Amino acid sequence: MVGLVLPRASSFPLKPQWAAEISGNNGGDAVEGTFRWDSTTGVRFPKFELHWKLSSSWYAAQGFQDSMGVVCSFSDDQICTKSFRQRCSRRPDPTRTVALVELLMDLHENGTHDGECSHDTSAADSQLWSVNRKGVGNLSMCLTPFGFPVAMASNPDKNLVGTSNVDFATFRFLFRNVTLGPQRIEEPACQECAQGAAVAPCPGEGILSMEVMRMTNGGGEPLDQIWNLDMADIPGEIMFNHSLARKYLKVFNVSVNSSWGPMRDCNFLNGENHIEPAQDERVAKLVARGDAEGFNDPCGGQCSKNEFGSYYAFPKEGRCPEGVPVGTEGCSWQVKSVKVVSIECVKSAGLFAAAASNDYGHKPWSAMQASIRKGVAECPDIRSLSLRGIHTSSRGGQLASKRRQHGQFLKQILGPYGASGG
Repeated sequence: MVGLVLPRASSFPLKPQWAAEISGNNGGDAVEGTFRWDSTTGVRFPKFELHWKLSSSWYAAQGFQDSMGVVCSFSDDQICTKSFRQRCSRRPDPTRTVALVELLMDLHENGTHDGECSHDTSAADSQLWSVNRKGVGNLSMCLTPFGFPVAMASNPDKNLVGTSNVDFATFRFLFRNVTLGPQRIEEPACQECAQGAAVAPCPGEGILSMEVMRMTNGGGEPLDQIWNLDMADIPGEIMFNHSLARKYLKVFNVSVNSSWGPMRDCNFLNGENHIEPAQDERVAKLVARGDAEGFNDPCGGQCSKNEFGSYYAFPKEGRCPEGVPVGTEGCSWQVKSVKVVSIECVKSAGLFAAAASNDYGHKPWSAMQASIRKGVAECPDIRSLSLRGIHTSSRGGQLASKRRQHGQFLKQILGPYGASGG
């Protein structure tokens, strides 16, 4: 967690105990859910509980239960328990909810009154309260004159969550059916493996040859780079971006030590590709593996089959020098060949549009997988082409969202949804 500001006497007028239904937007998808709050616990920070379902997402259309949540009771130094689809773990999600959690804590202690929210009659007389934390982000909440929540907008700092995760860590909520009263807020118990109590390599199957890939728009990302970048197998890449909405596809054939480590997030920060620090020195050089998008395995998919795709991260320090066998002095991976193809060519050669139409709602998308394989095989390697002038867009910088000003957020939220309050 980012260092917290010093407490002061709070004048934030939000009702101390309440529950509400929420609707709004997260990561570009419409959400519905619940929000509960209790600031009468006698500890420094209020307890709160959020659960939301992304009912309009592509994943929901494939039959997945696309739901998430975070429960914060501040019972220990992990402060919260988060649920992400099939996964459950202690502490806020570092790429989705960490900014939201810290900003809610800070709003309670240090929120400032910034005038009225809107002249819209549906939010008449509602007051704007906000907080802005350097390195964390900003959060605004509209309250009725009686302290009932009306709407909320939370924007993360890109350097906290990673540029590619900004949209996923941005929240727009409307509150409705607010009811006052005591709230029972308790963190759920997670499976031991998901709590990080058993960080260790997978048993593995020795040294394997495998194919991994990554979509990119080129630009500042070297086309032959694999290290400290998020990679995937074919179904994993479909899970990441089912429409293949990038310019190029980097395809690597690698030799790897299949004693995988737990998945580690990669991001482009301060001009460099970084990988999340390993939880244990034993897995620092190992290729990290997880199930694509958290739908396969409550324990993260490090060692499981992952029918709906796997994500991989190849730590730079685990690379084996050319000619050195995998496993030498702990090195865990080595690139054998690279091919970079135009995604436009892949779609055309593989008849991807027809495959995607046939596969819609039919995971694990065998026609789409076959289409991609056919396109990769038939399309030429484009690395001899100049990529000068192509805008950088990678998982370290592909989904950056434009920040909203506090005075505009109600217009953006209330316009599509309308408002309700107590």
